[in-house]
Amino acid sequence: MKLSVLTTCYNASAHLGAAIESVMAEAARAGCIVEHVVADGGSTDGTEDLLARYPHLLVDSRPDRGIYDGMNRAIAMASGDAFLILNADDVLLPGALAVAASLMADAATDIGTAGFVTVDADGGNPSRPVLPSGPPSFEGLLFGIPAINARVFRRRAFDRVGLFDLGHPIAADRLWLINARARGLRFAATPEAIYAYRQHAGSATLAGTAATSAKLWSAHVAMADALLATADLPSELSDKVRALRWLEAAKLAAARPGGAARAPAGAGAMARIGALAAAVRGSVIAPTDAVTAVTARRRWRGRHSDASPA
Repeated sequence: MKLSVLTTCYNASAHLGAAIESVMAEAARAGCIVEHVVADGGSTDGTEDLLARYPHLLVDSRPDRGIYDGMNRAIAMASGDAFLILNADDVLLPGALAVAASLMADAATDIGTAGFVTVDADGGNPSRPVLPSGPPSFEGLLFGIPAINARVFRRRAFDRVGLFDLGHPIAADRLWLINARARGLRFAATPEAIYAYRQHAGSATLAGTAATSAKLWSAHVAMADALLATADLPSELSDKVRALRWLEAAKLAAARPGGAARAPAGAGAMARIGALAAAVRGSVIAPTDAVTAVTARRRWRGRHSDASPA
């Protein structure tokens, strides 16, 4: 079997070297052939010079439409039987590629899932591992952490689901996994961490700022709208998508100047619903959907989408 590690980047010279070195360290003990494909979006910060120091890389550098466009380009370039996605500012953990290969040992598996940690801007202080325990549920994929990078994908998974939707520049990975689950792709999980997400100010999703949170909430609203427009959406999914949409829209409204105050820390589900509902004047939602939204968020906060809810 051949594994392709896919990296997309743009002006990532500060961290990219560590990402590449982490693949090189693991390739020798992966137990299979490994290639590393890099789709650079036309960097101007010396990234191309850095990439030139690693002649084993398969590199394509040209302007693109963002991270998911880069991922799609990398998938098209890759020759592996299975893929892992490594962000330019993250690293693989020791043993990652060997675990990925083992997840693909069963020919029936379409997507193998592992765990992850987060590290600080310098790559230290790893968090407690966030681990999967089985196949994902729709609720987990909507409200949990999808961890697209702590997964390995057989090539046929993209043949069945398609590439990442460029209309969703932040949430395309979550949307792709939901579609994979809806199409009946087979998932397998291992309770081992293979990936380290780096938290730093330049991260698109882990910067920890109010602006980053608002972008994520907006992205989830757009993703929910796209799902709800799907003609054959399973009812078990549509109910939870409506709940997610209302919750994210309510958080956006509450965060705007003059928005409703948040419920006190430790408040119950109904108190949280009341605070959020006050922020979205004129919103219409069934009481059961509101309860679903708040309680699901509480169950899945900080948890892997492929784990059991808290």
